[in-house]
Amino acid sequence: LLIGSHPEAFSVGEIDKILSTGRPLCTLHGDDCPLWSQYDLDGTESPYTQIARLSGKRWLVVNNARRLLPAQQDPRIRSFYVWLVRDGRAAVAGRLRKYGHEGVWAASRSWVRQVRKKRRLIRQQPPGQAMTLHYEVVQANSLRRICRLIGLEFTESMMA
Repeated sequence: LLIGSHPEAFSVGEIDKILSTGRPLCTLHGDDCPLWSQYDLDGTESPYTQIARLSGKRWLVVNNARRLLPAQQDPRIRSFYVWLVRDGRAAVAGRLRKYGHEGVWAASRSWVRQVRKKRRLIRQQPPGQAMTLHYEVVQANSLRRICRLIGLEFTESMMA
């Protein structure tokens, strides 16, 4: 959300939800959204280039986009990965709130599996295209580091 607040960026959110529900949903505009009402789920254009074209933004911020990794192979797209690692205790507590019937052991194992998957993904990225930060300590300094990594000018308004 911090990067997506930049004037040249658009925060897509969890693009997997678009795929799983079969339709984009704009919580601000609903069905009359100027961007998502034009989005073609069945189109041949890469989801990323289509969203960039419709939004008019150069930078897209996408959460949890593992299912669309092949679409990122488009030569017009340069991907950067920022992994916000959550403290295991907080992640487990959150999962227990959501899926309390699982129990602590299952919630802990789920968090560990997620961490391992994301570590592998980060290690597979070319040097200078991935960064790991701790979720609980993201601050202006971290945001400046991310901006340097991706080549986006940091603006103070991003912190608002």
